Amino acid sequence: MDHSNQLTSPRTPVHITDEEHTLILMLRTMPLDEIIYVMMLNNFLPIELPRKYDHIANIINLHFKKSYEVHKQQLIQNNVSFEGYTSAYNSKIQLIEKRQNQKSTTATDSITLLDERYFQMTWLLINVVKFLFMTTNQKVSNIPMSVRDVDECNDYFSKIQLELYKNFVGFWTQHQRFTKRCNPTTCSKVFIVDGHQKANRLVCQYKDVFDNSIYELGPVQMGCLHSPLRKARNVDHRYCQLHQPKIVTSVNDESIPIHQIVLENKETTLDKLALMEYVDKDGHYDDALCNVFRSGINSKLKISSYGFLATFLSCSVIVGFTEQPCSEGMRRVLHHILTILRFGQLPNAMCYDCACTLKLFINRHFGSNELKSTDSTQFLTSLAMAIDRFHVKNHKRPMCKTVMRPDHPCHNDIYASINTQVAEQGFSYLSKFKNSFRGYSYPKSTIFFTVLFHLKNCTTTGISSFEQAV
Repeated sequence: MDHSNQLTSPRTPVHITDEEHTLILMLRTMPLDEIIYVMMLNNFLPIELPRKYDHIANIINLHFKKSYEVHKQQLIQNNVSFEGYTSAYNSKIQLIEKRQNQKSTTATDSITLLDERYFQMTWLLINVVKFLFMTTNQKVSNIPMSVRDVDECNDYFSKIQLELYKNFVGFWTQHQRFTKRCNPTTCSKVFIVDGHQKANRLVCQYKDVFDNSIYELGPVQMGCLHSPLRKARNVDHRYCQLHQPKIVTSVNDESIPIHQIVLENKETTLDKLALMEYVDKDGHYDDALCNVFRSGINSKLKISSYGFLATFLSCSVIVGFTEQPCSEGMRRVLHHILTILRFGQLPNAMCYDCACTLKLFINRHFGSNELKSTDSTQFLTSLAMAIDRFHVKNHKRPMCKTVMRPDHPCHNDIYASINTQVAEQGFSYLSKFKNSFRGYSYPKSTIFFTVLFHLKNCTTTGISSFEQAV
């Protein structure tokens, strides 16, 4: 037999129909029994039916119990809450059951409905495992034995949250190597920091919780992330279980908390020192300082958190976040940035709505015990800073009308063609989740942020959240 003739002989092209092509694509992602159901439904349902293929997808998901994958799409694309999704899902199940049994006016006891709390916990665990498989080389992951055991799940989330955040930062700060949608000329050229206060929730009012993880800053007052206890006898509902004040019973049997109220703290003092040279003898800020600035002062009447700080790259990818029980002081902003630098890399140019105050703070305190000079913090001294184009119009002082503008010649066009408003645009999207955010308590809140931002980044960069070891 002449094998060479076989190898060189022209191949006969095979023409396939659109239906056959669709089946080939479906075989790559769907089991055969699901494909058979799709074909059956396609033949049965009339083509005139509005949104016919959406109905087919919903029926397949209901029959084969694909609700977790469906909710990921509903969450990211349609901003559907867990409460809204389970309510709609259960209503549909009950409607189907009722139509199948016309004699019954109510749903039978045999049907299984989704429980919002258990569904939420299961969804979180599934996506945590998917996240770990995608961002690491892990093949096996441990999870709690039961989603019904809240304490076990919370202990699990507490143990893994730092690992998840480390993986999140390390993975997404290097997304240039696998992104399918980013513009290479602007991808990761600038990072934008901003605070989002609409994602607030009730938090413990105990503020003297300090973070020592950044050597260069020393202890930074961050506040308590836990939720306060519900009203009950002998319980101060302003505080969590860990920070309940000692109770003193007076003759009138009234409970008096003995928490020392700290009127001034280190964060506030340092913020003021950075601005001291701009204060006149009467205590007023002069025209050399911007009219817009952030301080570490906490409102005593505020019972909810200050949302979170987030860092976006210029291509809209989120690379870091920090929940904020306390206000947005400069040391907390630096703590947020330096924490990201522990696990990943950032560009050498940033935008921030209060970059003027941050620049003054760094100039004033760099090299002191409050901002030690190390290889990590040297990054801050050479960092180009500008106010983003969305907020710069609110700044009226000379400093902000010149060198702090992103288009000023001193920046050498580093901000040219950069969308400095990606944070505001991202927050416009995330504000749709504000009701969902408020329903979470720590540490589940941090896990939810990590998963939500990861899924959003997957959509932004055009990659599947089911990919492994990327």
